[in-house]
Order: sequence, then structure tokens, then C-alpha cells
Amino acid sequence: MYSPIFKLEEWAAVDLSSGHEMYSPIFKLEEWAAVDLSSRHEMYNPIFKLEEWAAVDLSSGHEMYSPIFKLEEWAAVDLSSRHEMYSPIFKLEEWAAVDLSSGHEMYSPIFKLEKWTAVDLSSRHEMYSPIFKLEKWTAVDLSSGHEIYSPIFKLEKWAAVDLSSRHEIYSPIFKLEKWAAVDLSSRHEMYSPIFKLEKWTAVDLSSRHEIYSPIFKLEEMGGS
Repeated sequence: MYSPIFKLEEWAAVDLSSGHEMYSPIFKLEEWAAVDLSSRHEMYNPIFKLEEWAAVDLSSGHEMYSPIFKLEEWAAVDLSSRHEMYSPIFKLEEWAAVDLSSGHEMYSPIFKLEKWTAVDLSSRHEMYSPIFKLEKWTAVDLSSGHEIYSPIFKLEKWAAVDLSSRHEIYSPIFKLEKWAAVDLSSRHEMYSPIFKLEKWTAVDLSSRHEIYSPIFKLEEMGGS
């Protein structure tokens, strides 16, 4: 016979190199190979599935009890499908993921991959902007990891994202509600329908139109 492992019954084998019987469906032959006694197939991957959520890591001989296991720096095997995955973030359940770089589980739908990239676990899509929508008026700023609670957020000097539509907008003044706007240069909210952009220019928030006269209407029957 030309293999050190032979099948005796469904889950037992004898290791001829030691004479010991073994009682697991997976046995180690060499560093990255094993024999699956249920099928007699040899396997050449360090992670093997034993049951729905358990696997044996042949490099250590340890069993593991999570659907996601780390193979190398950015790769894991999803035991529920046996597929390898090549991203540092993987979905475990609706709002949880494992960060393979640290082994930590995370419990938010948005996770940072690199400086301006995140994965939205609800869709598994990667996103490439520092601001991402969590719910109607909340976003996470990936540059700091902080959540922010206004529908308008600053991306760069004169641009913001409107979380209600995910559209970027490119003016320093944005409408929040009927008579209020945020001035992105200062992040202050303002509560008049007319705001000054430059010396002779203002924006009429009721229409979002810019107007170019030295006199602007501040309230319905007055001027300044």
C-alpha cells in the first residue's frame, strides 16, 4: 500500500507511519495536503470543511468554528460555499464582517478598506468616496471613522454630497430646508432665504438660483 493513511470505517483510519487509528474525516499527509476519508480524495489547501461552520487548519491541526477563515493576508475561505475570497473585509451576517487583517469582527454596515474606499455590507459593493450614507440623514466619514448627522457633508472646498440623493453638489451654499442653508466654507447653517456668495452675488434658496445685483431681497416686503 502506498499511502500513510487508510480508511477503516466512515470516520476512522490507520496512520501506517505510527500505527495509530484516527477518528476525523480529515488527516494531514504533508504541510498543505490531506486526505478526506469520506471521499478518499487528497486535498491541497490549508483549510478544509468538516461541517457547516467548522474547518481544520492543516498548518496547525486546529479546528475552527466560524464561516470565514484567513488563508493569507487578504484571502479567506467562506466555508458555507468553499469559495476563497480576496478582500480584507467579509460579510458574516447582515451588519457584521470580519477584518482579516486583524481578525476582528465589525458591526456596522460600512467598513473602511483604504483611505477613500469602503465596503457596504448590505450590498457587498465597494464605494470610493470619503462620505457614505448609512440611513436617511446619517453618514460615515471614512477619513475619521466618525458618523455625521446632517444631509449635507463637505467633500472638498466647494463640493458636498446630498445624502438624500447621493448626488455631489458644487456650490458653497446648499439648501437644507425651506429657509436654511449650510455654508460649506464654515459649515455654519444660515436661516434666511438669501445668502451672499461674493460681493454682488447671492443665492435665492427658494429657487437655488444665483442672482447678480447689488440689492438682494431678505424678506418678502423689504430690501437691503
